[in-house]
Amino acid sequence: MKAIITMAVACALLLAACSKNELRDVKPPATATTTTHQLRSGSLNGNAGVELVYYDSMLVKMNAMQLSDAAAAKILAHNSTINILYESDATVAGGGTFVTVTDAIQGDDYNPLWREVDIVWNAGVTPHQFYSDDEVLAAAAGANPEITLVYTDEVYRCSILQHTKTQ
Repeated sequence: MKAIITMAVACALLLAACSKNELRDVKPPATATTTTHQLRSGSLNGNAGVELVYYDSMLVKMNAMQLSDAAAAKILAHNSTINILYESDATVAGGGTFVTVTDAIQGDDYNPLWREVDIVWNAGVTPHQFYSDDEVLAAAAGANPEITLVYTDEVYRCSILQHTKTQ
């Protein structure tokens, strides 16, 4: 019974945090990054918000839409199960752009709400592509980490559309 009440309260908080007006208040990202959804013109809803991201060495198609600051603040305050999108605006070794890495898809603690975490490369480290959240977390750990993770207040509504290939 306690679990049912807890779930009901969590759902009520999520619905309160995502009123229709706040979800429509979509803003373009504040800084330039290399994600596909930011390179397309027009609304980020629908096909313009589709990008490829890595999940456990698989390229996955994801549709993303950034929520308003007000909706993001409410969600971050009340949702402990939000997923993570690891982003970097660095040019990686070989001259390519960094492809976003995510920590979940359907069947693996999936939640359609995602928080952006920026990857900042520490001095002396050449930026390179990560292919899983485990690689990102390992690179941020230890006595001499390669990267620093910076949690942003940006929240996205994301849908995983399909798996494409293994890296």
